[in-house]
Amino acid sequence: MAVLLPSRSSALRLIALACATLLGVPLRASAPPSARSIGDVVQRVAPNDQRRAAGRIVNGERHIELDIVRATWRPDALKPRLDTAMVFAERGQAPQNPGPLLRLQAGMPVRVSVHNALDKPVQLRGLGDRVRSDTTVKGLAGFMQRDPLALAPGETREVQFTPITPVTSFYYANVVTDTAAPPEGAPTGGLAGAFIVDAAGAAPDAAERVFMITAGLNLSINGLEWPRTERLRYAEGETVHWRVINISGEYHPMHLHGFYFTVNTRGDTQSDTTVRAPQPLAVTETMRERSTAQLTWKAERAGNWLFHCHLLVHSQGSAPDTTAAAGAAHDMGAMAGDTPMNDGMAGLIMGITVTPRVATAKAPPANARRLDVWTGTRPRVFGDKPGYGFVLQRGAERPADDSIVVPGTPLILTRGEPTRIVVHNRLTVPMALHWHGMELDSYYDGVGHWSGAPGNTRAPIAPGDSMSVYMTPPRAGSFLYHVHGEAHAELQQGLYGALIVMEKGQRLNPESDRSFVLATRGAGDLTAVAAINGRGVARAERFDAGKTYRLRFLHISTNEVKTVRLLKGGKPVRWRPVARDGATLPVHLRAAAAATIRMDVGQTVAPT
Repeated sequence: MAVLLPSRSSALRLIALACATLLGVPLRASAPPSARSIGDVVQRVAPNDQRRAAGRIVNGERHIELDIVRATWRPDALKPRLDTAMVFAERGQAPQNPGPLLRLQAGMPVRVSVHNALDKPVQLRGLGDRVRSDTTVKGLAGFMQRDPLALAPGETREVQFTPITPVTSFYYANVVTDTAAPPEGAPTGGLAGAFIVDAAGAAPDAAERVFMITAGLNLSINGLEWPRTERLRYAEGETVHWRVINISGEYHPMHLHGFYFTVNTRGDTQSDTTVRAPQPLAVTETMRERSTAQLTWKAERAGNWLFHCHLLVHSQGSAPDTTAAAGAAHDMGAMAGDTPMNDGMAGLIMGITVTPRVATAKAPPANARRLDVWTGTRPRVFGDKPGYGFVLQRGAERPADDSIVVPGTPLILTRGEPTRIVVHNRLTVPMALHWHGMELDSYYDGVGHWSGAPGNTRAPIAPGDSMSVYMTPPRAGSFLYHVHGEAHAELQQGLYGALIVMEKGQRLNPESDRSFVLATRGAGDLTAVAAINGRGVARAERFDAGKTYRLRFLHISTNEVKTVRLLKGGKPVRWRPVARDGATLPVHLRAAAAATIRMDVGQTVAPT
């Protein structure tokens, strides 16, 4: 609803102002500022690191001035081409992707002026309080279903509202083209920004970072893709607070290397819900389409780490171009002495460096138990493409070159026992091997040219070479090992496996403790099929009535969602979840439930 204010009736102006303050509706239309000509191409788009809130406080109100402009941007981190895009800018500032951060406080009035400097009409949504009674329908939050604020070319409108509900959300605009009907619903371009309302009287946490996943111009985090994404730096022992906003129309299982985090709140961009304490520990959090989460973790170990989407389509690049990569790394202030940091990776990835309290060299434990793991290659498994596998050496003889096990031989470790895993690469290409969910030193984390520390990163394992990985697992649970940053389809061709950590004094009984590795099997996205323990068709499992079983489900497919069900007579039985991502669940999450669960890539779940 728009309230247009005549210039000659002060009485009507006061009435309209009162109504607009209550309802959060536009206040007026006016001529465009002379500094913004319709259709002008302005500055290059700048990435928005979400560190500064837009606007200023005037007489107890937050005043914000936004322009909708056309600007230039670079769609690919490693290519020089420039395109044009329509984005938001704070008046007098460079255009941004995502748009300027609107960080508001509940109870404080807000006045937003929006000017459309385009030669097309736009429809704007999200400038208003998030009413708790508004519901999300078919993926569209309540505020996305309201009538938009329409701005003609060159038009300026002012909106006034008082936010009441603390929320993590976004605002956005769609451009109405000559050939398309007026857009409705979800954002479709680069015109979007974060909209955060803090509780009344609560100042924003100065150390909190906001990360916004967008897909309008490019699939990016705060407007950038790896290897150009921001490098995050924390001190060892520092507590880290993140607020993640996914406004894309895709889901993203976001995985943190080396650390567990807790999810404090989840939201659908209409409202936030506090997660019941104690919150479970996790290493992978699925950001559903247009969802939010607040995460907390502690930077307990120094070194380089990653936070990334575990879908390969969102995190895997082509084989590295070292010349282009070196230029991009230099542009982003890459650390001196490090090799270009994009080997096989691109997209939704952020690099993290935790600086040590005291720089000390750690000697590998002298009494570590040794395991030797070899790659194997068997020709023509997938048409003319080979199949791969990891094979654990048993005895003095190494496995044959063409012996493959898919999934790789399960590696059984013991909590608190120092272990040395020697990985032998018999492939024809370099290989990086990641220990998914494990708490270990960064140098052994397994991301080529990144794991380690600035100036001392570890390269992938060269063909014909080997590498020792040391770890002392601090907890028992279900984990994974898999190639990381592969240039082609090495993962789905078989280079993954289960890593199980047992409690001291316990041995794994394969009859009562069963693992199911969910994956994708093939040599390309068009030919790959779902697989359970390496098979396209699951093997029948027999369970004896009255016995207790522990089931471990580990998901490491390329880009899929899996639904796991345990049925009897076509109906789910009941089981009791006991662990997720290798960590024991809090008591309140261990209640018996129907044996059905959705699993996203990078998650492990263990019910009994």
